[in-house]
Amino acid sequence: MAFGYQVLGFGSGVAVDATAPEVAWLGDRGVYCGAATNQAIDVIEYIKISSAGNSTDFGNMTAGRYAGGACSNGTRLVYGGGFDYSVVSYNVIQYLTIANTGNMSDFGDLTVSRTYLGSAAANATIGMWMGGHDGVSSSLNTVDKVNIASTGNATDFGDLSAARALCAGTGNGTRAIIMGGQA
Repeated sequence: MAFGYQVLGFGSGVAVDATAPEVAWLGDRGVYCGAATNQAIDVIEYIKISSAGNSTDFGNMTAGRYAGGACSNGTRLVYGGGFDYSVVSYNVIQYLTIANTGNMSDFGDLTVSRTYLGSAAANATIGMWMGGHDGVSSSLNTVDKVNIASTGNATDFGDLSAARALCAGTGNGTRAIIMGGQA
């Protein structure tokens, strides 16, 4: 299969500070969406986290995308941005329900088109995309948020202290953190 999958593990092992509250188990399904070889692919696959084995077809994205960002509240996965080799970046947000296989549906739009969005994080309510690249020449400092349970457009949450793309994002339910990347 193609390389470049964007992996989201729901319920996978997470390192936790001993003083932090226990991390909730969000289920046994890990979802992979979007890939690229010489074109963006609309593939969605999933694995059972608790046992070794091959991935299984889940469905398809609304269109092939690569290098977007995805986050989840444990019930719904939202995937924003990315590119497809014909357009430099998208603002489209897609979503799926993790427990049910099937295709993604339109959720809404990010506030700006962007790609290289590895920096997404969520809690039980809010999903966020942090930074990214405009697909042409500039990294971005934009932070968007959505209410994961309700479809609709993202709203501006604020700005990063510096523009960054190709970052990693994580969170603990209270705080989202972005790290690494390029200016």
